[in-house]
Order: sequence, then structure tokens, then C-alpha cells
Amino acid sequence: MLSFCLHGQEGSISKSDSSTVTIFRVITKDGNQYTGSIIDLTQDSVKLKTTNIGIISIPRAQISTISETSSLDTINGWPYHFQTTNYFASNSGYGLQKGEGYYKNIWLVFNNFSYGITDKFSLGIGAIASFFWNEATPIWVTGRLTTPVIENQLNIGGGVLYGTVESSSFGLFYGVVTVGTRDRNISFGLGTGFSDGLFEDTYINLDATFRATKRFYFVAESYHIDNFRMTLLGGKSILGRSSLEYGILTSNEFDFLGIPILGATLPLHK
Repeated sequence: MLSFCLHGQEGSISKSDSSTVTIFRVITKDGNQYTGSIIDLTQDSVKLKTTNIGIISIPRAQISTISETSSLDTINGWPYHFQTTNYFASNSGYGLQKGEGYYKNIWLVFNNFSYGITDKFSLGIGAIASFFWNEATPIWVTGRLTTPVIENQLNIGGGVLYGTVESSSFGLFYGVVTVGTRDRNISFGLGTGFSDGLFEDTYINLDATFRATKRFYFVAESYHIDNFRMTLLGGKSILGRSSLEYGILTSNEFDFLGIPILGATLPLHK
């Protein structure tokens, strides 16, 4: 069905009622992505109807790929971005798609790689570069499952992290419920940590993201463990397929305003 978009066939997409409109994601050679319904195509261009930016015409010579998508959150005309699967450190109930991957770095110290094995399962590996201050380096692996309950309205997920540092082991099990779209949602998480095989404190985390423009997200992330509270407030700026992340980390244990956070996420897929 998609071959006509890339192999020179001409024609128009016949109009249908809104319940049967097919939504396409168009990725151009410069990395931009557009989502909407195809209302016309010629040998030279594809005409796409989006919600936020209206009807646009994209020259075929500039198109890299066209694919169908059932993600209603991308019908707003803004390009889909894999950054919507996580906040700062925690994950949402939306997962990476098969073949998507990224590398996240915060202050050159926190490092994490994640890759989508399927549309519902991803694996990751990470480390804290504590060798900068002559300490042992914690290394971990992660596994994560996500699935929709109500498409584009309610997603759930869960995962495990297992790590080692010197001769000790650590990790956590967690679950998350995300209400809303990929671009605008609130997540409720519950997890418990373990160290050397012994379970430790249970934590609750509340997260939110709000896509305000095509290239900017507000992001909030908080953790609650007994009487300890930690909150991150900030944003993400989309730079092509990468992103710059920034904010401030506060806690009820701090006797100062907070710690600035600066990081970046780079894609590992085309």
C-alpha cells in the first residue's frame, strides 16, 4: 500500500469518513517528520493534511520514507519524536518502536543506551562515570515492557534494572501507568529497589510532560520515598532528531535552591 508513495505512481487518495482515514508519517531527507492524511499525490509531490499546520506539499525528491501510523498523538501535525518515551530519568508507559534507539547523557556522568527490540519491548545498558572522582563505576542493564490499554489514552509499562558496582549488586523493579497522549501525559509509577538480593524501600514517582510547541516540551519528574522527596522541573528542546534537556533538581533534604541539570539525547537509528 505504501509503495505508490515512493515509486512514482500517480493518483489521489479517495476521501473517506473520519473513522477510516489512514494517517501517514512522512520523513524528509533532512530529518523533519510530518504526520497527517494524504489528500493528493503526483509524480512530483505529496500533499499532506495536518491538524496544526494545515495542508503542506512535500516534493518527492525530499522524502526519505513514508509509513502508516496508528498513533493518534501524531495527528496534530507535529513530528513524532522518540523522546516521548521518557522524562528525565524515568520512563513513561509509552515504549520505543522496533528499531528505535537512543543514547542519553547528563553532565557527562550519567550514560544510558536503550533500543527497541519490538514495539513493546526494549533493552538498555548504562553506567555512571564515577571514575572522574576515582570511584568504582556502577554498570547496569535494563529490560522494559509497555502496552496500550486504550490506544493513545492509557498505556502501562514495567521493567527491571540490574546493576553491579565492584562486588555488590543493586537494582529495582517498577511499574508505570500513563494517562494521555505521547506528547501530553501524566504518569504514576511504583517501584522497589534491592541491594545484594535484599529488597529495600518502595518509592512512588509522578511525572508529566506537555508539548507546548513543535520543538519544546515541559517536563516534570518527582520521587517520594518515606519522608524524602526529590523533584526535577525543566524542559526538552528538540534539535532535529536529538534533544537538549535542562532543568533544576530540588529536594526537601537540600539546604540550597537546587542542582542544575543539563543533558542530551542522541538517536541511534536512522
